[in-house]
Amino acid sequence: MIGKLIGFIAGIVVLAFFAGFNLDNKCDVNILFHTFKDVPVMFTIVFSFVIGILVAIPICYLGRAQKRDKEDVQKAAEQKVLKRQQAEEVKAQKEQEKQAKLLEKQAKEEEKERIKQEKLAKKQSKENKESKDTPDEKTVEVTL
Repeated sequence: MIGKLIGFIAGIVVLAFFAGFNLDNKCDVNILFHTFKDVPVMFTIVFSFVIGILVAIPICYLGRAQKRDKEDVQKAAEQKVLKRQQAEEVKAQKEQEKQAKLLEKQAKEEEKERIKQEKLAKKQSKENKESKDTPDEKTVEVTL
């Protein structure tokens, strides 16, 4: 902090000495349609410096704004890609859930069909037993 203060004071002292030694130096300044006669060189230097600052400030801010715009565009593109990936992941997850439900439904249907087949087999075996217990119509028993 103190180093900056000493540097600033030294710069002002150098500027003051420069201005003091050049106060008697005069020049003519031509601005397009008008010519100023006997203008001190120091005023010309300071005026040129101020105009340079006034021109540089908007350029700096425009450069920063363009840089921010590029960053915003890049962030927007990254977010768009991220959203697309998330949407694809959600879609794949829903498809997996749909496949799982379909497999579960098929398993239930197969279980129902198996139970139905077992009942039918029991019913047929029961009918076969009953038919064995009763004599056939073709056979006749005769006792003498």
